[in-house]
Formats: sequence, structure tokens, C-alpha cells
Amino acid sequence: MKPAAVRSSSLLVLALVLSLPFASRGEEVRSSDGGGRPYLFGEESFREWTRTPYGRFSVLERFDHELLGVPVGNYRVAVLEAAPRAFLQPRHYDADAILYVMEGEGVVGLLREGKREPFCVREGDVMVIPAGSIVYSTNTHQAKLLQAVMLFNPVSTPGVIYQASEEQIRALSRSCSRGRDSDEELKPCSLPTQGPRYSNNHGTMHVITINECRQLRDLDIEVGFANMNPGSMLAPTYTTRSTRIALVAEGSGYFEIAV
Repeated sequence: MKPAAVRSSSLLVLALVLSLPFASRGEEVRSSDGGGRPYLFGEESFREWTRTPYGRFSVLERFDHELLGVPVGNYRVAVLEAAPRAFLQPRHYDADAILYVMEGEGVVGLLREGKREPFCVREGDVMVIPAGSIVYSTNTHQAKLLQAVMLFNPVSTPGVIYQASEEQIRALSRSCSRGRDSDEELKPCSLPTQGPRYSNNHGTMHVITINECRQLRDLDIEVGFANMNPGSMLAPTYTTRSTRIALVAEGSGYFEIAV
């Protein structure tokens, strides 16, 4: 077993639990017997599907190594970065997707079953986008990036990102909802409002389960977010019934995996 160094800008870790956190390639974790373990994927493993002056949509290569197996092998991790006032044109999602807002705020609109429903989203929100939906999104903030991580199975072709007019932004902002009037099966769940699962001087851990966010129940996936202070450590965890995909949102540190 060898610790794998993870490099990023400050340590915030997003965890998706298949019932999954972000990882990157270039380096492989190697066990004591010398066998390769394709658990770590770097920035170079992402391919840009869309890039314009107003944002980009990058997708991680498939988890197709035999050691990872099913169901992870069919999943793709994607990162969306949209500039202030940017608009991502409508596109069709051919599979279920989970969206987590890492930073910023905006509107995510769904067209499905003859209905149009826009949702206001902000940092910490988790949203399930059902297969068959036509989806559009916009960054409604004047100055901050909108950054979101998505988990797909498989990945649909993204739309083009361009700058929205102020009239479009105002119209989208007025029409979106977060409250009781929105569709209970679609509206975002907020990680921060759940309160931390664990919290002390070393950091916090937020987790949203399938019982707390029923949109995740059919997919059997949970979402967690860990914020570790410098010099702190997340206690070892052991599971035989789930697979985790971890995304380093910010910071640097080490992961150790024992198999």
C-alpha cells in the first residue's frame, strides 16, 4: 500500500457513494505486491467536450479498468464551469445525472413530460436530473463562477456555453423556484441545511442520504462533502457494500487505500 499524493488549490473533498468522491490519472496507487491500482486520475484525464470564452464542460475518462468493475465502470464524472451571466443552451440527457453545486448560484431548468420547471440552485445543492429531460442552465451571479460536478451514466453531449443577456437572466431568475410550489421529485436538496454529520476543530463532514433526499433513492447514491483543516485527518472507513468516487474540490493532501 502506498499513499497517493493529491494536488489541488486548498482540503475539500466531495464524495459520491454508490450504495461514491473525484479522483484524477497519471499516477496509480500501487499495493505492496506491486500490482497496479487505477484509483487515482489527474487533470490530464479530463477531456473538454465544450469550451468557449464563457465556460467549459470537461469529462473524465471511463472507469473501465477490470479492478473497478460494475457499477463504477459505466459512470462518468464531469465538471461544469460557467462564467458570470453565462448560459448553457438546452441539451438532451439520455441518462440520469446527479449535479452538485460546488460554487456559485444559478438556474437549472428542466423540460420533461410537457412541463417546464426552472430551479434556483446555489452552493451545496444536490439535484437529480432524470433521464429523458432537456436541460438548460445559467449563472445568475454578477461576479462569481458557477462550478458544478456531475455524475452520469453515460454522458450526454453538452450544449454550447455563451453569454446571456440581462433580460434573459432576469426572466430566468424570476421564474425559478426552491420552495413548496416546485416539484418535490425534482427540486434540489441542500447539503448545508442538513447540518454536519461530524464536526470538531479539525473540520466538518456533511452527508445527504437516500432517506434525506428521496431523489437519490432510486439511484442508490449518497453525496458527502468533507472540509478538513490543515494538518487534520479523516478517520479510516471500511465498507463492503459501497463504492466511493472522491473529487478534490480544493486543497492538497494524501489518500491511502488498503485492499
